[in-house]
Amino acid sequence: MKSLDLNTNLLSEEGISCVERHYIAVLKYLLLPYPYIYYKSFVPAETCIFDFIQNKSTYLDYRGIERVFITGKKLGLLGISFNSDNKGEIYKVAEVSIKNKLPILVFIDHKALNNDKKLDFWRDNHVVSIIGCTKEGFLILDDRPLRKYEISFSQFSKVYLYQYACFEKNTSNISYKNTINRVFEDIYLIPIRKISGISHITKDNAIYLRNSMAILKISRLRIKIFFSYFSEYANDLNNIIFILEKQIKKINMLFMLFELFRIRKNFCEKTIDLSELFDLDRLLKKEVEKVYEKFYCRKSNSSFDGAKPFE
Repeated sequence: MKSLDLNTNLLSEEGISCVERHYIAVLKYLLLPYPYIYYKSFVPAETCIFDFIQNKSTYLDYRGIERVFITGKKLGLLGISFNSDNKGEIYKVAEVSIKNKLPILVFIDHKALNNDKKLDFWRDNHVVSIIGCTKEGFLILDDRPLRKYEISFSQFSKVYLYQYACFEKNTSNISYKNTINRVFEDIYLIPIRKISGISHITKDNAIYLRNSMAILKISRLRIKIFFSYFSEYANDLNNIIFILEKQIKKINMLFMLFELFRIRKNFCEKTIDLSELFDLDRLLKKEVEKVYEKFYCRKSNSSFDGAKPFE
């Protein structure tokens, strides 16, 4: 069997969708500096909650954070192209890609593949990686459930939805210029609103509240990984990372609370206090200001004036 050394431990919780999780796994497999793709992942807590409650955003289609495979492609880390397979070309495409030491993403019907009814998928189609080829079938890397398995060509043809995605290695210079400055600026621009809590949880907004916490958790986890990557600035960024860790714990607690309301349908009039979550955002903003001012003495205290101390 011709196969790639992509293991399940490369699949992480930092992806919103299965495409993102597989894209991140490939970056890790290629030993590329994947934390850079998280530099556009910050969204203020109040903005995120407002997007879900007022604008009825959905988890998989949330647009408050740029998709990491779009960010990675723009940075020149790893390209990705999505294709419709009208001629059944996947078998040849997969063989060539594996020879070039790159997996192929394929869209499948998970209902036709999995008999485990306990699995909860966000949508009908699902994405897995083809990481190996044999004379009889493919070796698959799956993130839901987390596993590797072999599938015959016959079985594959029954679940394949005739769409696939190819990865494209970058051959030009990679530019990470100003990524850390962009994160600092996004945090500095955290809006100050007057929301302090959710006064009424209903069957209509419980799932939106839960999903907003799921997005926020991924956002803060990514930003923590991003800042942790800059080891040369470790002493200056430690407080920022500590605040992010506290916020992740708070977000996890709120996620569990809202999920409990959703499952039990135990809706209440009691106000759910969100002030600590928002206060941590503002504390994060203050720490970012301190670090920024240490590396560059700004002329104006009102806003960033375009300086880029981390170039």
